[in-house]
Amino acid sequence: MLHMKTEGTAIVQLGKYGDLMNLLPVARHLHKTGVTPYWVVSINYLSILKGVDYLHPDPVHFHVTKIKDALQYAAAKYETVLNGQPYGKDYKGPKDVSYNELAWRNCGFGEQFRNAEEFPLVFNRRDSEREDFLALQHGCKNATAPIILMAVGCIRSSPFPSRAVFMESVQRKYGSRCRIVDLCDVKAARIYDLLGLFERASLLITGDTYA
Repeated sequence: MLHMKTEGTAIVQLGKYGDLMNLLPVARHLHKTGVTPYWVVSINYLSILKGVDYLHPDPVHFHVTKIKDALQYAAAKYETVLNGQPYGKDYKGPKDVSYNELAWRNCGFGEQFRNAEEFPLVFNRRDSEREDFLALQHGCKNATAPIILMAVGCIRSSPFPSRAVFMESVQRKYGSRCRIVDLCDVKAARIYDLLGLFERASLLITGDTYA
């Protein structure tokens, strides 16, 4: 008996959060053009995909580096498979462009990588109660002073050696007239709940993703 593959397009990107967010505009575009997008994702990072309604998550137990296994799994299940993860234990992509742009290229959308107007990053299942609670926890819900968000002490991809000195200098210069929040100390129920803080802030200081 032949196994019938699922109609639609599967994006294979196991994680982490920043890498998943990078390709969400592609999934949204597929949905808007009548293609059903599926997403093969590590179960450890599934929660971020619950913030959108334009794709169907397919959580797996592969480690984020197991791209070869994930691609084989997707190829056996879906009619069309896009490799949105140009790195992994058994797969190395070219290094002549940034990782984020290469992920778009792999999916056939390289020319649209900088087209934020038609390919915006959208979380359309936000929770205002969770966002407000997070803002209240960190003194930002009804803050009258400008809010500065910082994420330099917990950067993983590109660690910042002088983070302590830098953070102290920001605190010394702006602490008396701004509300400064260290995002490394913020524990959100879902990572996209941070959007409530971002929208209230006047400035975000970060060197790279930190989740």
